[in-house]
Amino acid sequence: VALDVAKRLEQKGKSVRVVSVPSFELFDRQDKTYQQTVLGDNVGQYWAIEAQSSFGWHRYIGRDGITVCVDDFGKSAPSSDLVKEYGFDIEKIVALAT
Repeated sequence: VALDVAKRLEQKGKSVRVVSVPSFELFDRQDKTYQQTVLGDNVGQYWAIEAQSSFGWHRYIGRDGITVCVDDFGKSAPSSDLVKEYGFDIEKIVALAT
């Protein structure tokens, strides 16, 4: 989803960097210079798109960062319905970012 959102935003003239952080624990072990190289230091807006909890993301995206995450439990439906329910629709995210 993040890569598709990035492509759409780049088509609209936005500069986008997509970063995967599969392990907060391992990323936190890296030195600050490396972390800044990965995350960038001249970023207008940080986002986290995660089909899980937003817990932990704000230490990387800041208090003003935007999360598209799942912060509740108990939904059961076909994945296409859940994508819409939780806001993982590419067009919705692009609209939020522009």
